[in-house]
Amino acid sequence: MARLAQLLAAAKTARKDANDQVTAAYHLAQKPALFNGVIRTYQPKAEDGVTLPSESQRVQHTVPDLLADFRRAMGRLIDIDGAISHTNQLATGDIVIGDTTLFAGVPVPHLLFLEKQLTDLHSFVSKLPTLDPTAEWVLNEDTGLRETPRVQTHRTQKVTEFKVVVQATDKHPAQVAKDERDEVVGYWSTVRLSGAMPVTAQRKMLTRVSELLQAVKKAREAANTVIVEDLNTSEILGYVFDIDW
Repeated sequence: MARLAQLLAAAKTARKDANDQVTAAYHLAQKPALFNGVIRTYQPKAEDGVTLPSESQRVQHTVPDLLADFRRAMGRLIDIDGAISHTNQLATGDIVIGDTTLFAGVPVPHLLFLEKQLTDLHSFVSKLPTLDPTAEWVLNEDTGLRETPRVQTHRTQKVTEFKVVVQATDKHPAQVAKDERDEVVGYWSTVRLSGAMPVTAQRKMLTRVSELLQAVKKAREAANTVIVEDLNTSEILGYVFDIDW
């Protein structure tokens, strides 16, 4: 087991690296366009109609991948502070939700740290890209992305015809009228893609973060505080992220 001095010497660099990763994930979560994609294919109505190339936009990021990166980085932050605080503990408190004790004997300094991290976590989860609630989404088990039902729309183009409305005579030329109309010449078939998460899952995560924050505050208020031992309280992130969606 490492000595406290060794842990403290390595903690500064480790904390900075983990903080940089958390910040990067937080900023990425605020770019929902990177989590969406689309596939569009075109079929002309007539055999000799204009052929247009397919269009596509790749989903560059998914919420599950973002959450995994964020969870590892924040977990590292939590565990570093936990080891330092636990070694110097003078007071401990239990993190309890309902009748379940998630962690017992948590040092006060780490409880203070958890309060800050959980506040930041609430802000992060609130910024996660969510699925458009006005659309119907189905999970594609092969790609891990959610897709909308295929929607077909038509493409039109202007067609101009000239018609004789008054026949020509030996004294007057014919009178011709110009007729313009939109004619369907092909069809777009569109499927929307997304790596975002359902709004209901986001709300559930936010509720659980709030529950944890209140539990940590209560533990700190009731706490009393004694070499290097790992606390591994980063497992509390499982309470927020390990949900079905």
